[in-house]
Amino acid sequence: MRHTVLAIREGEGELRHVAGPPSPSRPRQTFDMVWTNRSLLGSRAASGDGLRREIVWSGSYAEVDGGGMFDEDPRTWGPRAWDELGARVGREVYGGVVIRPHAKHVVSDVPGCRRLIESDWAIARDVHLCYEPAGMMTIGMLARAEDHLRRMYEAIELMPSERLAMVVVGGLDGKGAPCGVDCCGEFGRIIAELVAAWVPEGVLLAMYDERIGEQIGMMERAGG
Repeated sequence: MRHTVLAIREGEGELRHVAGPPSPSRPRQTFDMVWTNRSLLGSRAASGDGLRREIVWSGSYAEVDGGGMFDEDPRTWGPRAWDELGARVGREVYGGVVIRPHAKHVVSDVPGCRRLIESDWAIARDVHLCYEPAGMMTIGMLARAEDHLRRMYEAIELMPSERLAMVVVGGLDGKGAPCGVDCCGEFGRIIAELVAAWVPEGVLLAMYDERIGEQIGMMERAGG
């Protein structure tokens, strides 16, 4: 494997190193981050040490008013939500936090990912990006999924690798839920090839833990 691969589980738990040599530029503590299902807009006020070394969502603005993490709210993509996200980071993040994008959250697309990693407040609090192309897909995008994902992977070259903590390699099932690339047939093979072509070698890859061996095999055949 050219890339170091970590296994993730939906829910909460530490990432598990499963393939590829640990890189000197990616020390062991990078692998010990906690993958959670919490969001910054839905989190409570900081207590104790605040957030450290967690992988979190940015969240939906609906959460500010007591709504759910994946509730659709048009304010989520406006300036008010970005201001609130920056304020939460400044108030609750104490270093090493990584934000993953989602189509229904503040950080929802490629421009949003770039805006995050270029924000002064993100840099000041050591916030990085967990780039997850499949998470930025909507049901309406599935008909042209290959085109959309190809553009998302190509956009990685526009992002400074030092601000990119990892890339989640996954696909979508027929209902739009995330799944391993081994469950996507030909579509999964295309994703593996895009990863091999566009993800810089020093950037970590993360894959869903179920059937991780099959997924690693697909990456190896694609040259990743």
